[in-house]
Amino acid sequence: MKGVALMQTTKSMPGLKWFWWLPLFFLIDQISKWLVLKNISYGETVALFPSLQLTLAHNHGIAFSMLSTQQTFGQIALISFIVLICAAIGVWLVKTPMEEKWSGFSLALILGGALGNLCDRIWHGYVVDFIDFYVQSWHWYTFNIADAFITIGALMSIKTVLFAPEKT
Repeated sequence: MKGVALMQTTKSMPGLKWFWWLPLFFLIDQISKWLVLKNISYGETVALFPSLQLTLAHNHGIAFSMLSTQQTFGQIALISFIVLICAAIGVWLVKTPMEEKWSGFSLALILGGALGNLCDRIWHGYVVDFIDFYVQSWHWYTFNIADAFITIGALMSIKTVLFAPEKT
């Protein structure tokens, strides 16, 4: 009986195994943020390499600090929206067959990163950012590991859509 139920679950949710990646991505992100919060003060800069430094920043908005001026209602609405997006990506991930490795991995990266930033937003009221790329006096937006996961996953998804072999 268990075998039949497992086979039905596998058919209706073929991508359930992709969820094994989420704790890894989440932990990498959260441990990196914990280490930064423990060792760097807000606004402090620690040089790592030429054009790369750590600078602790608080992002109250979404990507690239958009919507950062929103007050309590805006933050609640933002968290609710992010939860809905995470749920939609989770459903999409569950329906992704294991054979579609590129798609499944990219969605797991996106969801793992989104969950890491969502937890920051809930626990701290902002997202902890600390990676600061720069060239001379020009700085890219400060970001974190979760943002990198989301960006890499999104680029992988775009590649999948644009360069997918045509089905006959």
